[in-house]
Amino acid sequence: MGIKPWQANKSRVSLPSDEQSPEYLPQLKIIIELLFDTFVQAYLYGIVAQLNWSARRARFLNTAVGSGYTRRNSTGHWEKAHSLGCQAYEKLRAAHNMRLDSPIAADQLATVGLRMLNDSTACIPKPELDWSFLDQWELKSDELMRV
Repeated sequence: MGIKPWQANKSRVSLPSDEQSPEYLPQLKIIIELLFDTFVQAYLYGIVAQLNWSARRARFLNTAVGSGYTRRNSTGHWEKAHSLGCQAYEKLRAAHNMRLDSPIAADQLATVGLRMLNDSTACIPKPELDWSFLDQWELKSDELMRV
């Protein structure tokens, strides 16, 4: 096997000759864009799953005025995170499509999309602030002890 020419200097990272070809970087860019697109889609699907879970766990209230469902506190946060995430995804897709026509405008639009994606992640409710799992804890604790 031996040491390959591109591995001769062990003090720095070197790429093999086939990864130094001019065709390699565009291929790598396409792969990275596909991975990022897949990660953003997975993020949005996760947000939708959490939003649906939160909406299904609405609480039924009986009050002097009447009875009905009340939304969980986290449902609004999930809706906002989903909305911002979808807008960010659309902006990132638009930036990708205009990359060849006007690269400067595409970079600016991509920056806006990434900022919106960051804002979307900031909307995700913090689990340490949501104490709804303690609702009707007496019933739940009894069920848990019946093992």
